[in-house]
Formats: sequence, structure tokens, C-alpha cells
Amino acid sequence: MAVAENFVVARATAELMSKQANLLDSIKSAYQQNASLLSALKGSIHSYATECFIAIEFSDVAQDIFEQAREDVDIFIRAKCPEAAEKLVAINERMREDDAESRSAALTSCRRLLMSVANAIFSASEDSYVDGKGKSRKVGQEQYKNRIVAFLEQRLQSQSTTAILSSEIEHLAARLDVVYEKACKGVHENVTIEEARLAVIQTYLMIAEIARFDAETVA
Repeated sequence: MAVAENFVVARATAELMSKQANLLDSIKSAYQQNASLLSALKGSIHSYATECFIAIEFSDVAQDIFEQAREDVDIFIRAKCPEAAEKLVAINERMREDDAESRSAALTSCRRLLMSVANAIFSASEDSYVDGKGKSRKVGQEQYKNRIVAFLEQRLQSQSTTAILSSEIEHLAARLDVVYEKACKGVHENVTIEEARLAVIQTYLMIAEIARFDAETVA
């Protein structure tokens, strides 16, 4: 009888120990999962906080850069070509309308804006301009691009900087001229909002470059 009782007690004890062991394993597993989740959450929170900090810092830097460019353009326009202010207003109004025809008109206004700037910095002439490489360029009223390039070449001592800016104005003018030529034929170029925004920004930054170099000769 004592043997049977001991067997029952031993079996009950073994079952209890087994259940406790299983419970302990379950607790350990839950702890490990929660610890892993906590670590992942901490990592995510840190990444989010870092990204927010970088975004805020970058936003401030970008805002400061563009604010300085805006001030340079404003000063230049007021002093050299005040009529360009009207074209800037027209560009802004066309972009707000947000349709294909208005975007095409905005780019056409960008071309007129650059032509006004060219008139202010390098007067149109029937005589050709010979650049530093000996190449003859027409600098009539419609050749606003060549006149801007001529102005930059005269102001800059660095050939590499001149080449870079000349390439930028070439690319911008090519885009604006295509839109202008189609508009003259009564056809509106299918300009996307992204293309229009970039063209307007490029135009504005080009004027900022001109404004900077108009102040003094840059090495």
C-alpha cells in the first residue's frame, strides 16, 4: 500500500514538475519575444527620430539656401530689370492653375523672363559675339541664350565654371524654346507638373547665378 502511495505521489510530483517546466519554457519564450519586440521598437523609434531630425535640419538648410538665392534675385531684378517681376507673377499664376495649357504658358513666360534678363545684362546686337574659343555667336534679340553665355564668359575667369553654366543654360533654353515654338503654332506642349516645376526652379536658379556674377567678376 505504501509503495502504491509513493508511486502516485511520485507520478503527481513528476507531472507537476513537467507542467512547471513547460510553464517556465513558455514564460522564457514570451520574454524573449517581448524583448525582441522591444528592441525592434526601440530601433524603429530611434530611426524615426533620426530621420525627423535630419529632415528638419535639411529643411532648414535648404530654406536658408533658397532664401539667400531669392534675396539675390530680388535685388538684381529691382536694380536691373524690374519688368521681370511681372513675368515672375505670371509664372506663379499659371502654375497655380495646374493644367497642361497653363503649364505650357508658364514655361513660355520663363523664356520671356530669361529674355528680359538677357536684355538687362547683354544688349542685343546685329554684330556677332566671338567667344573665348573663337566661335562666332549671334547675339540678336531672339538669341537670349547666347547673350547670357556671353555675359557669363565675360564675368568668369574659370573656363570650367563657364562651361558648366553654359551647359545648364543650353539645356534649359532648349526645353523652353521647344514649348515656345509649339505655342507660336497654336500647339500646347504636354508638360507635366513635375517638368514644369523643375523648369521654373532651373530658371529661377539661373537668374540667381546671373545675379551673383553681375555683382562682381568671379574667379
